[in-house]
Amino acid sequence: MGRRAGETRVSGVNACRALFIRRATDIIRVYLIEERVRDFGDLLSSCARLRLPYKIVAEHELEALTESRHHEGICIVARPRAAVRLEDLLRAPGPACLLGLVGVGNPHNAGAILRTAAHFGVRGVVFFGDDGPDDARSDGGIDASVSPERGREVGRMVRLPASAARTSEGGAEWLDLVAESDPTRVLRAVRAAGFTVAATSSHGGKRLYDDALPSRLLLLVGAEDVGLPDAVLQSADVVLSVPGTGHVESLNVAAATALILGEHWRSRSTVMAKTGAPAPHAHAGREPRSRERRDVPAAPATAQAPDRSRQRFEQGQAPDRSRQRFEQGGYPARSDQRPVRGGTLADRDGSRPKRAGPNARPPRKPGR
Repeated sequence: MGRRAGETRVSGVNACRALFIRRATDIIRVYLIEERVRDFGDLLSSCARLRLPYKIVAEHELEALTESRHHEGICIVARPRAAVRLEDLLRAPGPACLLGLVGVGNPHNAGAILRTAAHFGVRGVVFFGDDGPDDARSDGGIDASVSPERGREVGRMVRLPASAARTSEGGAEWLDLVAESDPTRVLRAVRAAGFTVAATSSHGGKRLYDDALPSRLLLLVGAEDVGLPDAVLQSADVVLSVPGTGHVESLNVAAATALILGEHWRSRSTVMAKTGAPAPHAHAGREPRSRERRDVPAAPATAQAPDRSRQRFEQGQAPDRSRQRFEQGGYPARSDQRPVRGGTLADRDGSRPKRAGPNARPPRKPGR
């Protein structure tokens, strides 16, 4: 059960369920314990239709496969997600929130932040630096991807460690993840797209609830112990802090991020409700990037539009077009005779058909 190149492993009930919903055709194979068969019957049926292997294994086998005791009884081996460019996140207009993680190496903090980001409709998450969460290197880390068709860099793939994906409880599948190594380029691009750059700090800055947050916001958060580098703080348009009693030095980075993202969601929802616009959501203005889907879970059933033509006809509000065309000569009337084999005609009264053609036999004489 060794790792293979071009594969990622996702474990956990909610993480695997989200992967199946979002990227069913990226699944390569599935491992699960007997107790999870009923919960994932639709997944196994899809694997059978697509001729994908799945195996029911024992607890200790799944623990060895996932390298964790917190696998929750299932593991999906899938292809990595397609690379996403920063420009793809900036293109859509309107209120939006982007999240930038600078040196957040703890995979459990990263997973919790991604879960919160998906809940509050963050459009995408930018990972700054050459490495993602600390144990991502055992799963391939963050790789660069080059388009073979055009020979240009199309984006760097973010390959989350299994613990971060599991902790996100499926939230990672609903977010576009971008890897960037040049903060200066990112800040220049987001400002050109109308975003305000906000940094977080537990040692000063503007109190979160004093003023409304900008509608287009890039929120930068740093590591749990050291926070954001001074250079990043100085390059931000505004520095935010979460007010409190001061009895503790600071909040956990995931908790502080949740408060700020929740406040931005609230302010966006209030503004959009006043203007009559729909509530903000992830991937606003575009569909998520994914491979072509051939066999994916069916979307929830929606009410079909009524057949207005049939309703008008049944209520006598619409004429019978077929009968009108027939009465007006638009359709040929059915003859009392119908064509039969050999070019002959047969009368509807059932008499013998009269044959035509050079090989036709003469009619029989009466009395013979």
